[in-house]
Amino acid sequence: MNTLQRFILAVIFSGSLAFAQTATKLPVEANAAASTALFPATPTVQNHEVLLASNASLTDVAGATSIPGNLLVKPVLVARKPTRQEVSVRQREAFYSLMAAEHGAALLDAWSTRDVLRAGGRELDPLVRPFAHGPGLYPALQVTPFAVDYFAAKMLRSNHAVLRKLWWVPQAVATSGSVYCGVTNLGNRP
Repeated sequence: MNTLQRFILAVIFSGSLAFAQTATKLPVEANAAASTALFPATPTVQNHEVLLASNASLTDVAGATSIPGNLLVKPVLVARKPTRQEVSVRQREAFYSLMAAEHGAALLDAWSTRDVLRAGGRELDPLVRPFAHGPGLYPALQVTPFAVDYFAAKMLRSNHAVLRKLWWVPQAVATSGSVYCGVTNLGNRP
């Protein structure tokens, strides 16, 4: 049996199962009783979205949402999208301070590169080399800090606890890298 035949067979079986299911309309009291009879351990849904088959319905009984359905389709509970984490004032101040230091370090790197090039040196970084002798050097060296700032901001608001605690690492690494390159450029003047 080849892949196409397996696919057709799967579509036929899934279609026949979908059309074989029927839903019955019951009054609210009977529907709640039927729900507990069909699914004795049916969870109540409070802060979750419910994905059901097209023929199933939800019933609100005594403030809780019960999930009636038939025996062939079980309801699927899907957690709502988690909310974004709040950023404290201290974290925001630290973020902007690191951002200023990072962009300042990139400016130092661009200035020192320009100074070395005026003295007869050459640019060794192949990504910066096309911009080294023109006016685009300063904006070209600001692209990476903007990308790192975006990444750090995403980490700062992440729902993952470890990422939330280490949001400052990319900015600190980028700042130290730019300072290192700037100081090395100043030490390599011919």
